[in-house]
Parts: sequence; structure tokens; C-alpha cells
Amino acid sequence: MHSAVTTSAMLIVGICTGCASPPTAAADAVAPARISPLPPGFTVRDHLDYSNLQDALRNGGFDHAKNLPEEPPADVAALVEALQLVVDGGTDRALEHFAALEHATEAGLRGLAKQVVASLLYDRRDYAALARRLGESTDPGAKLVRLLATLPPQTVAPAPSIADELRKSSRGHPQARVAANGHVGYWFLDTGASQCVVSSSHARSLGVELLDAEPIDIRTATALVRPARVGRLSELRLGEVVAHDVAVLVFDDADLTFEVDDGTLRIDGIVGWPVLRELRTEIDYARGRYHAQLSQPQPSGPRNFSWLGYPIVKLAADNGQPLLFGLDTGSRNTSISDNAFRKIDFASVRPSTAEVGGVGGAVATEVRVVDRLGLALAGWHVELRDVRTEHASGSSDVVFFAADGVLGSDIAQSCTLVLDYRNGTLELQPAGDPGPSTVCIDAAGATARDGSATHRSKRPGQASR
Repeated sequence: MHSAVTTSAMLIVGICTGCASPPTAAADAVAPARISPLPPGFTVRDHLDYSNLQDALRNGGFDHAKNLPEEPPADVAALVEALQLVVDGGTDRALEHFAALEHATEAGLRGLAKQVVASLLYDRRDYAALARRLGESTDPGAKLVRLLATLPPQTVAPAPSIADELRKSSRGHPQARVAANGHVGYWFLDTGASQCVVSSSHARSLGVELLDAEPIDIRTATALVRPARVGRLSELRLGEVVAHDVAVLVFDDADLTFEVDDGTLRIDGIVGWPVLRELRTEIDYARGRYHAQLSQPQPSGPRNFSWLGYPIVKLAADNGQPLLFGLDTGSRNTSISDNAFRKIDFASVRPSTAEVGGVGGAVATEVRVVDRLGLALAGWHVELRDVRTEHASGSSDVVFFAADGVLGSDIAQSCTLVLDYRNGTLELQPAGDPGPSTVCIDAAGATARDGSATHRSKRPGQASR
């Protein structure tokens, strides 16, 4: 559930605006993933033969980059370290590295560094610094950043708990009971949304303060363009947290209303990434409950959850090949990108069509469907059936890295999904199971309680935040 807006080819922003769903009534119910412990001794190992250094880096092949026959130039070595810092959650240090690389000798490296710095500034909500970089560009994305820079900074703090009820939309998306400016309602929880979103009628009832500016054209997941206003929500309470001065994009009601096989789906509000990134959130689909609290620093350990233009999860195929997926809890279905086909030998692939819903309507698109996708995620084996090639822009929103797909809410329909971006962890908690399996990460036998493609750095402290 997202769309994208591009700022001078430097910044890609995912905004939750639509619902992707197959066109047949038989597919209305989300098929839950089968989750089981990984087999003993499961090993994550990179089997790819990369064509060049850039190919290796785009796929997270840092071992390949560090074992080149010749010592790379200093700028290239700095790039390798900075990229690994990003996927290992060390974004503060990565930002320093990429800021320095903006002065690199090679033009292509300078351009990449500028793009990454812009993305990291956006993630930190440092809109003022980003606006200065973008200057007076008339691009819609630059206009959006300049408007966001005029708002008071968002703050998030602990608060007395409100009811933790979670319900699923008719399409299987998680909706949490929240209180917005004192009004109780059910908002979508969407990691694929780069901003919180409110419908125009709901914004009026909540008293959202709209900026005195023209609407901004937003390109949606279906490549349609729809206008949105920028506003400020005074207070948003969810779980044990209260967020103040929350930036919201306000779309017309018609653009957030979707006709589906079993009726009409209306979206009042969406809790997007700027709020979710600050929290430790447990989404218990099976029991209809969620728990959100302010993320607290935890002892350092294996990390599998990061962000660069879009949330990124490190995991592996069940053949042991490391993978990088986006995470979009606003999408009901996991999808794969074309890049996954070079890493996984799928037994059966068939052509099909899918209906993609986004702001302003739905379009039909040609896709490929694989009968089975097996993943090693956070110490568990996850098996999904009838997985389509990507029907929206999630994996392409990831900056630089070649994502292999996007995880949707179907991975956790029968368990609890635990998100803690600040500590770099994405976990699954199946009901009644003792815990995840221990996984060998590399050929040397290093182990971690994590099914991701975590790499043990050769540089002490490299994975620190």
C-alpha cells in the first residue's frame, strides 16, 4: 500500500495509498504463511557469482567486496563500509561516511552519496536540512519536503495505554485502535507509508491543521497522479505511546475508497513510517491485538531490519542464499521482484494477471506467479504459496540495493510480527513455540539466533548504531 514521489531523482518517498489484491473472489482470504523452525544446521551462504563490484554491493555481497584480489581505492572501500553500516543499522555513522563521499573523485560515486544522504535525512525527518539541499526545485517531492520543514518537529513519548484492539480489513490489512486528537478510530499500520495519511472528511472531523499551500501531486502505485494537502495532527495515541505534531498527507475521500469483491473499503487514517520507526510494535494478527511502546536501546546483537528509501529486511531463501526484501505491512501479500529469479530456482512459474488498487482507482497488470516461496526469516522457516512478481513500487523504492521482493502482512497472519527499527530487529513469534532456531551465518560456522543474512563484520564496532 504505497506510492512514490521522486525529488529530482534524489529522493524516493513511499506513501501508503492503495490496496493490492487479486481479481478473483477466491483469493479474498489471505492465505497465511506456514511457519516452522528452521532445520538444524541451516546455513546462510552467498552462492552468487557477481559480474562486478557494483553488482555484489547492490545485492549485499559484502564478503565478495572485501575479498577482491586487489585493494580497492579508498573511496570504494569507504563506500563498502558505509553501505554495510546502512544494512546493519548504523545509520548515524553511515550518514557521516556518505557525506564525506559527496566529495569523492568519481562523479557516479558523488551522485550516489548525495542520493543516500538525502534518503537518510528524510528518514531522520531532518526536512530543513534536506530542503536546503533541494533548493528551489519545482519538483513535487521538493515542494513536499519544503512544506514538511515548516511544521513543528514530531515528538513521541510514553503515555498511558489505550485499548490494544487490532482488527483486519476485509482485505487482511492490520488496523489498530488509535486516538487521533481524542477521536477513537481504526488506522492502518503501514511500514510502506513514508508519511501518515488521513482522508479529507476524517481530517475535518479531527481538526487537522492544513497548511496554506496548494495541493501537491502525488504519483501512486498505479502510476496515477492525485493531489494531497499537507497538514498537522496535534496528537496521535496508540498503545503506550503518544505522538505530537504528526505530519499528515490529506487525500480526498474518493481517492481512499476502494470497491472490492465483498463491498467498499474506506481508509480513514494510516499510521506511517515516521511514527512506526520510533516504536517497538507487536502485531498479533491471530489474537486481534497489538502492543506499541517507545523503542528502548537493547544490547547489540544481530540486526536484520534497516531503511534506505524503504524498510529493508535481511533474510535468506531456504536454499541458504541471502536476500534483501522490503517490508510493507500495508500490503496484504508478499511479492517478489525479477531479481529473486537469479537467486532462487523456482520449480513452477506461471503467467497471470493481478488487479492493483491505488489512490484514484485500480489497474490490471501482468505478473508471474511462483507456486512456492520458502524463506528463512528471523530464525524461522516461512513458506508462502502462489507468490506474485511485484505488483507495486516497493522494492524499486529501496535506494541503491537490488531488493528481491517485499514482505506483506501474509507472513504473520497466524503469529505475531515484532518490529523494532531502532534496534534493527524484525521478529516472528508463533504462538506456543519456544523460540527461533540457531542459524549458521557463514562458512566458518559463526552462529546467531537469526535467520537473516547477517554478516559478521571484520571491523570491530561496524554494526553499532
